[in-house]
Amino acid sequence: AEKLNPIEKAKMALVVGQARALDWGGGAAQRFAVLQDLRNALVHHKPMWVSQGKASPESDDKLERRLHAQFKPAQIWQGRGAAFRWNGCLGGPCAKWAHETAVSFGREFTERLGLRLYWLVP
Repeated sequence: AEKLNPIEKAKMALVVGQARALDWGGGAAQRFAVLQDLRNALVHHKPMWVSQGKASPESDDKLERRLHAQFKPAQIWQGRGAAFRWNGCLGGPCAKWAHETAVSFGREFTERLGLRLYWLVP
């Protein structure tokens, strides 16, 4: 289990804890999966061609399609024609979204296991 990604670890913990499975297609779990993809794209970045003329919902970049409506682009990139990946994912709104996503996932996950962690209590 040590080498599994966070999603696989969560799935395993829920099975071992005999807890109800999470809905990975919606809510906090779905946002957490997007956050993991963003983390992987930033940490393990591989150069790629980005199409400049396509609207974000039609982009060839799966991560752009999933994130384009999550938060506004960072102000520093306004009017500069930067590719989506870098115009919003490194600003304050992205950090706030990432934090809220992690906390809401942690809360839902621990509740499924019957745990109550002090840092997740509203």
